[in-house]
Amino acid sequence: MRWKHGAWMFGGLVLTVSLHASARDATLQPTTLRGFGTVGALYHGHDDLEYRSQIGQARGANADEIDFETDTVAGIQLNGAWRRDVDGAIQLLTRRTAEDRWQIELHRAFVRYQVSPSLALRAGRIGWDIYPRADSRYIGYSRLGIRPAPETYGIIPTDAVDGAEALYTWPLGQALLHIKAYGGRGNAKTVNANGRVNNLDGSSIWGGHLEYVRGPWTMRVGNGVFLVDSIENPTGLIEALRQSGSAEAQSLADTFSENQRRVTFFAAGLAYDEGPVQARAFVGHTEGKGYSTPQVTTVQLIGGYDLGRITPYASAALMTSHVDVKGTGLTDTPENAEINASAEMIQAFNQYNQHSLTMGLRYNWRPGVALKAQVDHTWLRDSALVFENDRPQTGNDELTLFGLALDFIF
Repeated sequence: MRWKHGAWMFGGLVLTVSLHASARDATLQPTTLRGFGTVGALYHGHDDLEYRSQIGQARGANADEIDFETDTVAGIQLNGAWRRDVDGAIQLLTRRTAEDRWQIELHRAFVRYQVSPSLALRAGRIGWDIYPRADSRYIGYSRLGIRPAPETYGIIPTDAVDGAEALYTWPLGQALLHIKAYGGRGNAKTVNANGRVNNLDGSSIWGGHLEYVRGPWTMRVGNGVFLVDSIENPTGLIEALRQSGSAEAQSLADTFSENQRRVTFFAAGLAYDEGPVQARAFVGHTEGKGYSTPQVTTVQLIGGYDLGRITPYASAALMTSHVDVKGTGLTDTPENAEINASAEMIQAFNQYNQHSLTMGLRYNWRPGVALKAQVDHTWLRDSALVFENDRPQTGNDELTLFGLALDFIF
């Protein structure tokens, strides 16, 4: 699977540190400029729905339109080495932002110090790989599908950490055990269905993972903590709920008054990659305590079989929330309509219930260039990842997505 090995090498060069390879380098690597990108086209025919692939996108793909923005991304990176044990990289990325515009952003900027063959330290703007391969999710050439599964990677609040990490590799016979710890500040924004942009810059992040690699098998378990820098409570709604006299409304007012900013992520994954077969299974859980933090479980299974230049693949993914939307207990009268609607909307912002089945074909056109055709069928049941008439999607619904993409690296 030549394309796959090339993509892994490129992804490691661009976004991650390959400790095992660095320990073998005998000469200083020259400065290199590399690039990557995806030009994607997406279509669906469901009226009223905007399909987003991640919570940082201001808008989604509308019905009966060919959307070129949801899956399109491009980046370049300059890599350099000062000494055999010190190197670094600067990466620029362009994509649709939370402000609904295209702009160039500093996506990665780090320096790495190889303390020993087993220990590497990295500092600067680094990737947050709380989920397997989350650090390289914008390199479309390195993966099977057109986009990372929204049900798993789409609700990651940030993909960059301004901080530091330590990676230790421990040989275990014919296997390797990678131990990583990291910490720093988040750098990202998310968008609600009403257009509100949540600025997460400055939020604290820390965590780590264990990764066991033996032959074609890779196993990983890890967790991370995301401490939101600040939360703006809906003071007007809280006051209205307290004055209503309803016990349920009082309970909601207490919930909305809580300043619970801590979100914990747990993740585990198993991957197999040998010969023409590659497969991966993943499960994650997000645990938040307040109304503004989600409580979601995510699962994904994906696999592909290389037939030469063509690789068929299939995937199944789901995410489900564990907290229901609570009512105010107020009668549905014109006087209470605004209070009821506002209370429901605020809770709906953190409801993520959807699952999907995906089938696709990848065609390796030439070295560094791949074409993909993909069909996704997605079932929805109260999902804030998808917009419906400027609000989170509610009720039971489903839609079919048709996608084409051109991935490249150079």
